[in-house]
Amino acid sequence: MKGRLLMARALILYFSQGGHTKGLAERLSEKLRENGITSDMMAVPWERPADLSDYRLIFIGTPLYYGREPLIWKDYISKLPDMSGKPGFLFSTYGAEGTKRPDRFMAENLKQYFWGKGLKLLSNHGITCEDTWPPLKKLGYGQGRPDRDDLDGFDKYIGNVLNEWKTGRIDRAMYDVSIRLEGSKVINFLLGIWLRIVPKPAIDVDKCIKCQACIKSCPAGNIEAGSTMRIGPRCIKCMECERICTHGAVRTNWALIDKMMHLYAGKKK
Repeated sequence: MKGRLLMARALILYFSQGGHTKGLAERLSEKLRENGITSDMMAVPWERPADLSDYRLIFIGTPLYYGREPLIWKDYISKLPDMSGKPGFLFSTYGAEGTKRPDRFMAENLKQYFWGKGLKLLSNHGITCEDTWPPLKKLGYGQGRPDRDDLDGFDKYIGNVLNEWKTGRIDRAMYDVSIRLEGSKVINFLLGIWLRIVPKPAIDVDKCIKCQACIKSCPAGNIEAGSTMRIGPRCIKCMECERICTHGAVRTNWALIDKMMHLYAGKKK
């Protein structure tokens, strides 16, 4: 077992917008270090490993938007080197507390992408964080999350993975440490109709300075640069472009959604 640890090196690939997923990746790196495993953290899509032969473990961290992984993963994974024979482990962050285990749904999607590269995804774990979607953030959904219990659950998940790996039983691993998801009828309702009623952000060409920060932040890879910046047809309405723009050039008309959310909040009282 000692020889196994001395040779161990892990790769952590993560995509993070609001900082929650990056924070978990850093926590994971520290837990690996405590167990004698060195790790390299790489931010998707800007960093990509040229060679994976030295890595014994691969961890994938991603946020979820409406229960789905960012579309940017598909293109990123297609450009990775062969990953055959490597065990992979997922961890995801999300703010939609009313959905039932969106990390399970996400795992099935990413499995298809990674299988094409030979990576065998063996487990997944989801953790609730403060919601960054503007209407829900205003109402305080996920406020204070991840909390102590959430982080303890994440630590337990990592501990289970490492214990099985150290003992050579990792190939039959499918860990899923239970997490707390607080039910919310409004989230389930919105997830069913969001494509129809959630507004799409728009770019004000008079305010836009073409810094391309929105392009780098878009999880769908959906913002196009030309004579003017344009939001394409694959918008998932996560509103990261609006959040990241420091010039107020990206705006969304939230009037209808705000009214719905406040009506719901009033009924709950």
